[in-house]
Order: sequence, then structure tokens, then C-alpha cells
Amino acid sequence: MENLLPYTKEAYHITKQIDPSIVMILGGVAAIGAFADAGYDIVHLGSGGIALAFFFRPAKVPPHITGGPMRRISYALLLIILLVPALAMAAQTLDEKLNAGWVVKDVTIQEPVSAGEPSWAYVRVQTIIDTSPKAVWAALTDMGRWPKWLPMSQKAGFLSPEAAALITPEVAADERRVEEIDRQHPDSTNPANYSGHWQRMAYEYYNLPWPIKNEWVVRTYTYDETAEKNRASWRKMDSKTQDDDGYWEVSPRPDGKTMLKYYYRVKAKESVPKPVFRTAVTMTVNAMIKALRHEAERREAQIASQR
Repeated sequence: MENLLPYTKEAYHITKQIDPSIVMILGGVAAIGAFADAGYDIVHLGSGGIALAFFFRPAKVPPHITGGPMRRISYALLLIILLVPALAMAAQTLDEKLNAGWVVKDVTIQEPVSAGEPSWAYVRVQTIIDTSPKAVWAALTDMGRWPKWLPMSQKAGFLSPEAAALITPEVAADERRVEEIDRQHPDSTNPANYSGHWQRMAYEYYNLPWPIKNEWVVRTYTYDETAEKNRASWRKMDSKTQDDDGYWEVSPRPDGKTMLKYYYRVKAKESVPKPVFRTAVTMTVNAMIKALRHEAERREAQIASQR
């Protein structure tokens, strides 16, 4: 650690010499990105505050770095130009955001109620998919194809009724045992043949971005096509509550497009700062929705070719 001290001091002094205009631009872009991509709240403008701090650095900083009054005014104008679009986007209504193609996300991290309990992150997403609900629903229910188009999905598939009967919460935690049972009792059903209200057990493995842990899980999925909104909800085998761990909701819009809602709860890693965890969740959701759009478009073209 002592050997790192000189380098740390040097890095600090170099940072102090950075022209504030660069920091202003980075701060403004970060603020705009937070609104455009996540749409959380005004707190994200704090990134711009970091840049503003460079206006008021101690007088010992060389004058050519901070600049005179006119230069500071130009920085202030630059910040205003960068942040006005962000504020305008923040003022849009939910419908305006959705119609503009936004993926509207809300990531709430709830602190544990008592000691020893985990923190939970609740993810709620709404967006419009420019295809029919039939194409979106087909992509979501054909789990065996998920690894072919869903970026994080490494393994996924339904378990046959014979295999599902052998899966206990203890067995579900053992990836090798579940895969061995699946090989012995392979599933041969086609999800397209199901309709109405049905339930299936499935295995999944996800390679997720840090700081979210990679996930192996066995879930029970409940599919409901009896209402106007198709809904797929799921619970882990080892869930200790009766609440759903997540769901997809697919409903038609008057313009023929699809309103998609997604909810998921995940354990938050307590050792990771909340903004970092939120960023990882946002990246994951963005990649998932983008991939779903492409897969739904592929299936929409396939459906059209069969007419």
C-alpha cells in the first residue's frame, strides 16, 4: 500500500489540472444520459454538480485552469445548453415518453426491514413494441430459444412433467442434477400448442453484468391468456413467499402495437453503491428489451409469410 501512495498523490494533482470545460461537458452528458436512459429523478443532476465544483476551486489553482469571469460565464452557458434538453425530457408525461420510444424504467432499492435480511431491488419497466402482441408473446413463451436471442441467457428450457415431478427445492439448487434429470426425461412439448391458463417448470442460467451475480434458477411459470392482457408470472422453487418474483404483461394497443410491462425483484448486493447497481440493472434491461424487439420483429415477419 505504501508504494501506491506516490502514484495516488500524482493522480490527484493531475486531476486538479483538468480543464473544467471538459468536466462540465462530462457532467452535463451524464445528467442527460441519466434522464434519457433511466428517467429516475432530479438527483441525477448531481453529476452536473461535480462539474460546477470546479468553478470554485481554491485560489492556489493556476489562473489558466479556472479562467476569468467571462470563461466561467461561458461554462455556465454550456451547462445550461446541456441540461435544458434533460429537463425537457424529464417534464414529459408517461404516455409521451412511451410514444417517443422510451423504455421507461423504475429501479427501487428497499432497505432490509431487519438485520440479516437482504436488500431487494424492484424493477418496473414499460415500453411499446412495434409489433403485434402475438409476436411478442410467442418470443416470451418459447423459452427454449431464449439463448439464441436473449444476450444474458446461456441456458433455458421447460422441464417435462416427468422431470418436474423429480425437482425439489434442494435438487433445483444443483445445476448438474437438474440437467441430468432433463436429459433422462426430455421435454417434447411445443409451447405454441398451449392456450388459456397453463403452468410449466423451467430452468435458466444467466450471465449478468457486475455487480449482479450470475444466476442459475429453476422457476415455476404461470401463463394466463384468458384476459385481454396476456401475462406470464414466475416464482423460484425456493421462494419463501407467495408473491411473484416477476412477470411479463403483454397487451394490445389500438394502433396494433404492443404495450409491454415487466416486473422483477432481485437481491441487491449490499457492498455495491446503489447508483452502480442501478446502472447494471439498467444496462441489463436495455439489452433485454432491445433483443426482444428484434426477436418479435423476426417472428412478426415469419407470421406474415405464413398468411
